[in-house]
This record gives sequence, structure tokens and C-alpha cells, in this order.
Amino acid sequence: MHRLVALMFSREALAGAFRFWERARVLFNVVLLAYALVRFGGALAALPLKLWTEVVAVAVFTNIVYCVAYPIDLVLQATDYRHMWQTIGRPVLWLAMLALCLALARITLMHMLRGA
Repeated sequence: MHRLVALMFSREALAGAFRFWERARVLFNVVLLAYALVRFGGALAALPLKLWTEVVAVAVFTNIVYCVAYPIDLVLQATDYRHMWQTIGRPVLWLAMLALCLALARITLMHMLRGA
């Protein structure tokens, strides 16, 4: 067990996770923003100023959900499947997190816009 923890929190594992997930976070946020603008652009422009704090809260929440990838990454880097995880698993998890957060953003924004 000690070996697993040491591998999970090694400098190499932490740096690799940070390097991948934070670079990918930029694209993640660009895709979320593009989706919101394309899907809800006109409606978002008409939102009252008081509801913009909720739009920002949705963006913050999706980025918090995105952080779930870090512990998953660190655990899987400590296994014998490290190379497969880094080449295939990370992009698949990124796409899954993106799909989940797009769905959360869509549901939340639709609910907000109905009430506006």
C-alpha cells in the first residue's frame, strides 16, 4: 500500500497529471463557452445582470467537476497500465468529463432561462 501511495504522489506522477489536465482544461473551457454561446447566445445576452452570477457559478461548478479527473489519473498512473492510461485513458476520461459537464451546463442554463 505504501508503494502505491508513493507512486501516486511522486513528483513525476503529479507533474504529468498537472501538465495534461491543466492544458486540457483550456480546451475544455473553450468548448463549454462555445457551446453556451452557440446554443444560448441570444438568450444569454438578454439575461438580467443578477443572473450572470449564476452563469459564472455554472462555469465554476463545471471546473470543480473537472477536478475529479486528478485522483483518477493519479491512481491509474500508479498501476501497470500507466502507458495505456496516459495514451488512451486520459483522452477518453477527458471526453467523458466534457460530455458530463456539457449536459450539466445545458440543463442548468435551460432551467435558468425558463425562469428569466
